[in-house]
Amino acid sequence: GSGGVNIATVIDTCLLKAYCRVDAAQIAPLLEVPNQCDVEECEKLLLERRLHTSLVLLYRSNGMHKQALDLLSKLAHESRNASQLVDYLKQLGGEHIDLVLEYSKWVLQASPDLGLHIFTVDHPPASALPREPVLAHLRQHAKQLVVTYLEFVLLKSKWVESSAAFHNALLFEYLETVLALY
Repeated sequence: GSGGVNIATVIDTCLLKAYCRVDAAQIAPLLEVPNQCDVEECEKLLLERRLHTSLVLLYRSNGMHKQALDLLSKLAHESRNASQLVDYLKQLGGEHIDLVLEYSKWVLQASPDLGLHIFTVDHPPASALPREPVLAHLRQHAKQLVVTYLEFVLLKSKWVESSAAFHNALLFEYLETVLALY
């Protein structure tokens, strides 16, 4: 044993520190792959240097999605631009549906079309999001997007939705729209 010191952690953390001082462009390639960086130490360093994109990569590579989403959410609020938050949410997939739904609420309010894009991607992992909770979420937080979502699921996507519930839901949405005209 080496007295409890993980050599890989020492090396990756030292590499990150060196890249911060010498060549910030090398940080992303280090953090985009599995790494052994000491999260606390590197987090402090990246925050001090305001290297938020790199910090998001550090969180993601360590499975710390909530921390990454908290940071992206804060940055999105400050900049009034949610595109990085949306990109991250689209990469999470069904096993993180609770995080996707929680962090999409603000986007759906601030930029409905961008928010809808989280749920209307035709390739994994976003296409693997369970559709029933997404539909319920849109009904609650962005009613105006329900028809567009249902049309995507049933008519435009490569997904095969055999559940009659989605066909009926779209039919009722159309019916509501027609009845509202009278």
